[in-house]
Amino acid sequence: MKTNYKIILYLLPIVLLFTTCRKNTTKPADQHFYYYLTKEQLNKTPYFTNPAFDTLTYISNQNDTLIFAKIGTDSLWYEVGDYDPSGSGDKFYHYQQLRNRYATLKGEGKFEVVQMKLTSDGVPDQVKIVFGSLFFYATDNRIGTKNGNIFYDSLLIKNMVYNKVTKYYHNRNQSLVGNCFLNESFGLINSNSISDSFSYFLIK
Repeated sequence: MKTNYKIILYLLPIVLLFTTCRKNTTKPADQHFYYYLTKEQLNKTPYFTNPAFDTLTYISNQNDTLIFAKIGTDSLWYEVGDYDPSGSGDKFYHYQQLRNRYATLKGEGKFEVVQMKLTSDGVPDQVKIVFGSLFFYATDNRIGTKNGNIFYDSLLIKNMVYNKVTKYYHNRNQSLVGNCFLNESFGLINSNSISDSFSYFLIK
């Protein structure tokens, strides 16, 4: 019994040391940070705040008509991970994205709007508009301003005058593929495909 007792006394500090080391190496819980789109940002286009734009009608320069109806809004998250090899805990940053999906009620086309929160440090967020095979990116705080894009104080499009209009190119800078005209109140007013010479105009 004395021998067993001495063995226990000898092993006890080792067991306690092993247990303490295991506790100290336990990784802290992950941290998650969420960044949301603001009401001001969503008001940069009419698609998320104005029910009058749940149904959209466009007519082309060839007299084709496209009618789109909103069928849902998806809330998505863009995730960026900051992994800490020191074991102090990983951080995950989640940036909100809202996507409006539209059904095509008449004609053959596609329409989609995505409002994207990209970063939390003041870098401008974006709106992506898909029209058929074309897609346009607009920095949301520059819509309707003279900052960095081709801007018109007023522009006559299809016999209607629009104010504070900004011009954008397909996929940011592909001017030979297509372009569009956009403002805060009406969203995508006009889309132009250069390859097939098709232009579509919003009817409101």
